[in-house]
Amino acid sequence: MVELSWSGQRVPAIADELRCSPKTVRCWLHRFNRSVWTDWRTWAGRAASGGSPRGNAQGSSAWSGSRL
Repeated sequence: MVELSWSGQRVPAIADELRCSPKTVRCWLHRFNRSVWTDWRTWAGRAASGGSPRGNAQGSSAWSGSRL
């Protein structure tokens, strides 16, 4: 869904291709955009504080929370 949006397809065309409603497409695209923004702020905060942007001591990445 996200890749279709990035390739320039509009919401109605994505909904037709995936056989779902335009409302569902918008919901998921907004959710994805919120999650990416949250993860980016987390990553940027670690880098700015001198921490590793690759992850914490347990090895989990700041980007691992991205959905879709």
